Amino acid sequence: MNDSDWKLVWQDEFDTPGLPNAEKWDYEISGPLKTEAFELFHTYTERRIENARCQNSCLVIEARKENFNDSKFTSASLFSKSAWRYVRIEVRAKLPYGAGTWPAIWMLPEGFNGEGWPSCGEIDIVEHIGQKPKEVFFNVNTGAYNIVNGQAKGKHSYSDDLYTDFHIFRMDWLEQSIQFFMNDALKFEFHKEGNDEELWPFDKPFYIKLMLAVGLLYDYADGIKNVDTSVFPQQLLVDYVRVYRKTK
Repeated sequence: MNDSDWKLVWQDEFDTPGLPNAEKWDYEISGPLKTEAFELFHTYTERRIENARCQNSCLVIEARKENFNDSKFTSASLFSKSAWRYVRIEVRAKLPYGAGTWPAIWMLPEGFNGEGWPSCGEIDIVEHIGQKPKEVFFNVNTGAYNIVNGQAKGKHSYSDDLYTDFHIFRMDWLEQSIQFFMNDALKFEFHKEGNDEELWPFDKPFYIKLMLAVGLLYDYADGIKNVDTSVFPQQLLVDYVRVYRKTK
């Protein structure tokens, strides 16, 4: 598909120092969480300068080791105030380092209030778990295919420079498929199998989430069971977020 088939309709280049643009982004506020599969140790705070700021033409989402309320770490999670469907989303980002870092650039349905997952749908443009230092993930979750039932659809990709270089993560969301790219290389494609929303809940608008969690998957990575506290603070750096709509 030719790049000229897509028109830029929304963007944030994070060029203005200070707080993220309040007309474009809002903030998730949440605390630590423990489940059978994973544990999150952070609090997403309202201290937006400390944990989320625009600096050096990037959005900086910073996870810090510090006691705050009932947690030992702070960080931030932003979500776009706009939502879209059938779009291309391109994000240039550099990932944080260390066991316990858990950055994600992903999407949830407009109006999502925490209920109805995974049937509502989830699109993971890219996800990285610090327990796997050279690995990134591209996934979807639906009612039929999700991590709870062990049937989530996705692919892993490997790179030696996730922490030292910026990479372009892209998703092309079409009416019959969702394609995932890293540096213009196709990594994973999820195809619509039918009109049942349990199979394909992707015919409604979704918003973008940018976050840096601090946590561990219990049974995931080669016996690494602890957060490496020596590496903090860590940052997810986002150079830009651009949204395109197909014109042809």
